[in-house]
Amino acid sequence: MIQRDSRIYWQIPSGINLETILKDYPPAFKRKVKIDVFYFILDQITKGVWLTNIEDNRGIIEIHSNKLQSFNHDYKEYIEYLIANNIIATDNHYQIGSKSKGYYFVNLKPNLEETLEEIPVADTLIKDKLVSHFYWEFITKHETKQYSHLTKWFNEDLKIDYQPALKKLDKVFCKARQPKVYSKEEIEEESVKKFKNLIAINNLHKQSFFCSVDFNIGRFHSNLSTLNKKLRPFITYKGKNLVNIDVRNSQPLLSTAILRKEFWTREHSGMNIYRFPSALNLLSGSPVDSYAVKSFSLDHLEELDVVFRDAETVIMSVTFLLEKYSESFSEWIIAAESGKFYESIFKKIHPGESFRKDEVKVAMLKFFFSENKHTSKDKKLIMDAFPEVTKVFERLKQKDHVTLSHILQRLESSLMIEFVSRRIVHDKPDLPFFTIHDSIATFEEEVEYVTTVIEEAFDSLLGIKVELGVEKWSA
Repeated sequence: MIQRDSRIYWQIPSGINLETILKDYPPAFKRKVKIDVFYFILDQITKGVWLTNIEDNRGIIEIHSNKLQSFNHDYKEYIEYLIANNIIATDNHYQIGSKSKGYYFVNLKPNLEETLEEIPVADTLIKDKLVSHFYWEFITKHETKQYSHLTKWFNEDLKIDYQPALKKLDKVFCKARQPKVYSKEEIEEESVKKFKNLIAINNLHKQSFFCSVDFNIGRFHSNLSTLNKKLRPFITYKGKNLVNIDVRNSQPLLSTAILRKEFWTREHSGMNIYRFPSALNLLSGSPVDSYAVKSFSLDHLEELDVVFRDAETVIMSVTFLLEKYSESFSEWIIAAESGKFYESIFKKIHPGESFRKDEVKVAMLKFFFSENKHTSKDKKLIMDAFPEVTKVFERLKQKDHVTLSHILQRLESSLMIEFVSRRIVHDKPDLPFFTIHDSIATFEEEVEYVTTVIEEAFDSLLGIKVELGVEKWSA
């Protein structure tokens, strides 16, 4: 959904032909059919595909029932119709308080150069609801008012070399041309990734820019963060190529902060767990709705002490483990700070074998982010190789397995968005730069400066030595 020239448009995949389907298969609803309700559902799935991490959700987009219910009380009929006519499908799985039902497109076949169809909202009542500021915020979550120093660079000077980018896209996502090599599931999963990047390319080409902030983990999303890294070399600003400075193995590196006792101390002058109310909420078993937590800040520590008192128990037990095993974390920390973490871990769990980066990265993701009870062969190898680190991480994930990933992503976004980017703006207000999670893209002549800013932020706030990678975006 976009707003342009005081009009609001739905954005759905091209090639669906919903009006034709409705004419051929008229819905038998209790009330009058409103086509805009169909478009709203499809628009929300489209937005989810574009903005979420496809590697994590495989294109299955969760939509909270409250959002659907607030838009139309009969939303279930509309969803059932879309499913029955093979337009979308559902995982049909939800958990109260933690997971909403997920929906995904079926048989995606968008036009290459017109990926999205933009359809003006027709229903007057729906249009009036959408133009309401409160409802627009509720539906779109464009929480970027405090980040104008990041959004201002998304302007007419940011461009993509369109046709070469489309050709590269076709080479990167090519499984559909090899049906005998790849399974139907693999081809369908890749088609969603291709669609996601088609949206990003076309929006950049049309200079339809989008920026948002995920209130939960603080990440800044934009046209660039949703674009596959193999397509970023086609990006220029004011006709100049950009250079990307990224934190090497950032998640493992940030995990070393968790293994330092001072991170769990309120008095620590750098970053500590008490700076993240949402993390305290998870540690205490999420007694407060995640939407409500965002209203808390460091100015409300007395209230937080009451609301999150159970978190103190976890913090005490984590501190105990850190004191008990303090001499056992050095190998993990050295590997993470070297910038060659995955090579070091692979060598330890598969001695004498040729390095297989993708394999060890998948195993490490499971080690970090899966439930404690879920094990795989390689995850077990990591657990056995680092038993003390495992004990700390498992304690953090005991009540909710997303706690560890949440803390790591909060650390990343706070460092890069709240500290690094704001220092750059303070020092060099006229320097164009773009944040992409754990990296900063800017002009080549500013690499040394940005490198220094990132290094100093990690050192002063977390006491971490950071290794950075530098990649020139040049096709």
